[in-house]
Amino acid sequence: MRQIFVVGSINTDLSMTVDRLPRLGESVYGQGYMQTQGGKGANQAVACAKLGCPQVYLVGAVGADADGEKLRACIAKVGVDTGGVTVKPQAGSGVCVALSERASRDNVLIVCPGANDALCAQDVEEFLRTHARAGDILLVQLEIPHEAVLTALRCAKEMGMRTVLNPAPVRGEIGDLLRYVDFIVPNETEFASLTGCSADGSGLQAGAGTVIVTLGKRGSVCVGEETFFVDAVPAEA
Repeated sequence: MRQIFVVGSINTDLSMTVDRLPRLGESVYGQGYMQTQGGKGANQAVACAKLGCPQVYLVGAVGADADGEKLRACIAKVGVDTGGVTVKPQAGSGVCVALSERASRDNVLIVCPGANDALCAQDVEEFLRTHARAGDILLVQLEIPHEAVLTALRCAKEMGMRTVLNPAPVRGEIGDLLRYVDFIVPNETEFASLTGCSADGSGLQAGAGTVIVTLGKRGSVCVGEETFFVDAVPAEA
């Protein structure tokens, strides 16, 4: 049985809807305030568990606060193993504030990483070497320190794991990561930022083994040993 290890961010999401996004210095009224659990790493781990993956581990960090306790409990409730989530007393848990404009659905996000920025390479490597084995799957993104991502990918390849990188958010150079990546999964904007090319299904190049570019409602395109498109499944977000 293959295990999935997600190394990434864990946040509390604070969100509300506004009639229009505020201008500089302006106050607007909001509706539908919600406090939920999020972070790219936590979201991916929960998604894997809900898709039926029998063993999913999350490796990340939270603060020694009420939000951290709630985050770990909510993630564990859906079947994700949170044994790799460390508590960082020197930092608060990560927070993301989101404003969504009602008519256009445009949004703005403000992220305070908190304990996510305190996740260190040693935390990641110790957990992977203790729990993972050849053939398992590693999934990482870029909402945690670069060194933690690099260590996770390098360690996974040394152990014979399959590796997946979701390069979001794009932050600086990732060339040193690609040699350890089997699958890289950017969206169109991220792909263009990383390569300067348009994700139209032709001429895609990257250092990773296989590139999968997500195209929103148009589906996705996979470029590896062969190139093919996959239609999106219609869904109400």
